[in-house]
Amino acid sequence: MTSSSQNIQAITEVLLNFASRVEHCQQVIIPSLNQGKMVISDRFFDSTFAYQGFAQKIDIDQINLIKKIAIGNFVPDITFLIDLDVELAFERIKQRNDNNRYEKLAIEFHQQVRAGFLKLASQNLRIKIIDGNQSIEKIFLQIINYL
Repeated sequence: MTSSSQNIQAITEVLLNFASRVEHCQQVIIPSLNQGKMVISDRFFDSTFAYQGFAQKIDIDQINLIKKIAIGNFVPDITFLIDLDVELAFERIKQRNDNNRYEKLAIEFHQQVRAGFLKLASQNLRIKIIDGNQSIEKIFLQIINYL
């Protein structure tokens, strides 16, 4: 394995992502839920399935096993997928200066990620698809209405 984060292996990303999730669940999410708080997280395990599973071709069963070891049966009550056409997303990304290494990958990679997220949504009732072509205000109101 190379020391460059640009060349990290997909399976390494899976393991690192879930190691981080273990800590985040144990240190932040679960204690907050136990205090009766609502927890909102930017990304969670669905992203690993979409990015490393569907786009980088890591076996979904392997990811499920790692997930089970790392966080057991912990699952968000609801997940919002703000869906946006990949070409439009690329146009928005071009306007930013702080793009991460994923945002610099080819459009085909992102099409696979999007397809992965949509497949996950079709298999999980907790995933609510929100049309990302709407205004920020309309997206916000839809999310609030679900909550």
